[in-house]
Amino acid sequence: MLDFSRLISLKFIFNPALGSLSQAFAIFFYIFFGLIVILAIVSFFIKRKYQQQQNSAYTKLWQKIFDNALFFGISGFILLFFRQQRAYFLSMPFLWYLWGLYLIFEIYSIVYWAKTRLPKIMQAKQKKQELEKYL
Repeated sequence: MLDFSRLISLKFIFNPALGSLSQAFAIFFYIFFGLIVILAIVSFFIKRKYQQQQNSAYTKLWQKIFDNALFFGISGFILLFFRQQRAYFLSMPFLWYLWGLYLIFEIYSIVYWAKTRLPKIMQAKQKKQELEKYL
């Protein structure tokens, strides 16, 4: 049985000599990071579709999603590689926690931008199109 209180222990978080992950956890993380990279690929093609339509607001949104998904997918694979290879310093759970906190921060910033800035940009674009219609 897993002892979840161990996950917040400083002795565990800063332990530089942990063993590799179990096979079930490793497969889970391979699938998880693979899905993040697939999200990056899909967002790249969606971004290109909006670029062709010259919709800069949605292009910027999908560019942010692409950049972050690619970064988090690749860096997740790198962290998993170091953990499986039992690299002394680079396999510390502290780095995983930093990765997770930064992921949460970036998801929040993208959602916040999409909820606040995107509607304003779209309204300004619509007003500009209405004014250009009469010129």
